[in-house]
Amino acid sequence: EKGWLLAQYENHPLGWLKSLGNRMNNYFPTEWRIRNY
Repeated sequence: EKGWLLAQYENHPLGWLKSLGNRMNNYFPTEWRIRNY
């Protein structure tokens, strides 16, 4: 299913995901992103 989804953990909203059918893009705050050094 395509569209916007709200990611939640134990009923606490975390951020938005955009579903593209076969994958999702996250729209979490930049500070939450995992960085590879």
